[in-house]
Amino acid sequence: MLTALLVLVIVLVLAAAPFFLLTPKPPRPGGTIQSIDEMEAYLGALVANETPPALDVTVMKGGALVYAKAFGKLDPSGTPASGDAVYHFWSVTKLFTAAAILELADDGKLSLDDPVTSFLPNFRTEFAGRQATVTIRQLLDHTSGMKNLGPLDLVGWIHHLADPPVDQVALVRDRMAGYRGLATAPGKTGAYSNAGYIVLGAIVAAASGESYEDFVRTRLLSPLGMASTDFVYRDDLLARAVAGSHPLFHFFTPLLLMMHTDWFSSWVGKTTRRRMWLRPLYTDYTGPTGLLGTGRDLARFGQAFLNGGELDGKRILRPESAVAMLGDGFGPNNGPDGDRMGLGWHWWDFGAMPFKGHGGAGPGFGTQLAVFEKERMVVVVLANDTLIDRVGLARMVGDVFGQR
Repeated sequence: MLTALLVLVIVLVLAAAPFFLLTPKPPRPGGTIQSIDEMEAYLGALVANETPPALDVTVMKGGALVYAKAFGKLDPSGTPASGDAVYHFWSVTKLFTAAAILELADDGKLSLDDPVTSFLPNFRTEFAGRQATVTIRQLLDHTSGMKNLGPLDLVGWIHHLADPPVDQVALVRDRMAGYRGLATAPGKTGAYSNAGYIVLGAIVAAASGESYEDFVRTRLLSPLGMASTDFVYRDDLLARAVAGSHPLFHFFTPLLLMMHTDWFSSWVGKTTRRRMWLRPLYTDYTGPTGLLGTGRDLARFGQAFLNGGELDGKRILRPESAVAMLGDGFGPNNGPDGDRMGLGWHWWDFGAMPFKGHGGAGPGFGTQLAVFEKERMVVVVLANDTLIDRVGLARMVGDVFGQR
């Protein structure tokens, strides 16, 4: 039995070896990047190597747009990248969900210390065989004890453009029974959880009396002038949609084939020598991952928090709520990138220029929003490849513009 298992492991390792060895590696910078010319030369080298195929970089400083440039190609036909192109934000959406919750708190419709069951009475959580109360605050700062989504759910809970949207309250009711059992006691340990933000999206809907998506559109996207951001590819956005991509040779590829048998036929629009180019897609769970839009739009969201919750005379949060969200992180550096996690926002405390923000990585896209409070600067990096070093790129751009 042991011999057979060992043989199986060896066979699997040998079968997977080409996917590891042939995964494209991004070029490394030749030295310290200090100028815009050096930065652009390096970004150009990345897209020439298709690691990623396209990059979009936006910088706001002192409340003004000081840099916006796109690099590379948006699709397999080689369409040049442009600044109005639309990328998936993926997990950066969590910041909008957190802001929606704080808006409802500002409206007096909920308190951050309310239990989840005040709004979703059927979603009762347990720890060590006993009922355990989870609060909204614990969902926001990832201390609820809820597990992250499993691989089958991360890959399987997606749908096509023609499919109807998924009601977030119904999603929690119908599909999340397996997430009622907590991995740790509530409030004790921080552990990143997409599942927790699915529940938050449902709470937004339950507390507001409208869909989660409509609440975010009305209370965040519209007042911030984010006209090129939405949860769906409207006709005007679809015309500017970036094609997500993934290396053809990568260890994720065999996993996708095993877990999602119709992946190629349903989700891959074209394969080239090195890449799979994905058809437009949506996740079922919009609260953690649903938004798509442009770099300039996302920079406006970050700027609103540097302004204490308002932009261009439109207020989305009371100043004290915006400060609370952008305040200090709650706990150790146990986020997905070694970051600390707070009320939606994460903290990258290491390096000469600490910043706050959120990253996103999902099928075909990688995203980073970074807010440098001391420098009064917002950096957004968007790419059509999940595997980019989004934190490193945002830090590099921040270093170049932070001293200017």
